[in-house]
Amino acid sequence: CHNHPFDRWTMDDYYSFAAFFAQIGRKRGEDPREIIIFNSGSGEVKHLVGGRVMKPKYLGGEVPDTAGKDRRVMAAKWLASDQNPYFARNLANIVWAHFMGKGIINEVDDVRVSNPPVNEALLAELAKKFSSYKYDFKKLVRDICISRTYQLATQTNKTNEKDGTNFSHGALRRMRAEVLFDSISQVTDTKNKFGGLPLGARAVQIANGNTSNYFLTTFGRAKRESVCACEVKMEPNLSQALHLLNGDTVNSKIKA
Repeated sequence: CHNHPFDRWTMDDYYSFAAFFAQIGRKRGEDPREIIIFNSGSGEVKHLVGGRVMKPKYLGGEVPDTAGKDRRVMAAKWLASDQNPYFARNLANIVWAHFMGKGIINEVDDVRVSNPPVNEALLAELAKKFSSYKYDFKKLVRDICISRTYQLATQTNKTNEKDGTNFSHGALRRMRAEVLFDSISQVTDTKNKFGGLPLGARAVQIANGNTSNYFLTTFGRAKRESVCACEVKMEPNLSQALHLLNGDTVNSKIKA
């Protein structure tokens, strides 16, 4: 309903980008459970204030000629092109946060002018390399994992004991639910059993968000209902402590 007072993106930016998806049509397939998504070739987005018809416009970029073209295809091509300065930066930041426990922009999904990167040069270089790799995650992961920064010990000294932003030492991090469950299974030499997966499958192999157990749910495994990293819960709670002490999961694996 209004432009953000402290950020660069405006309502015009929002509705102009939404216009790329205004011509999406939906219809039922032969199977009533099936919904077919297609390009209808018509449809526009109107600005909430004043009702102006908004032309498709790339974020921070130009207004392309979309006549007779599939707008979604144009948006998709722009997203992964050199013309989009945000794609490589944000993905590089997400991968960095995965290995370091914290993003260069933190939180990784809180990208705004008032939350700048703690090291712009580092983020720019990671983005540049990732783009030159044609978005090959393996190469980016390799660069991060062989870096001195990734290999730093968690032990601090007088010069960095209070540093929590500049990656001057390794960060102690809690295991995710799946990793912790698999670690317990490995230590106790027991095999996991999940619905739809073979006996002995690891928790990290579960693709279906609805496939879970009490342990994974209690320790914050994501249900995979969205792409937001916030679905993963890393905060400790009383239920977790009690389950480790006297819950069925650990006790049954010890007795097995």
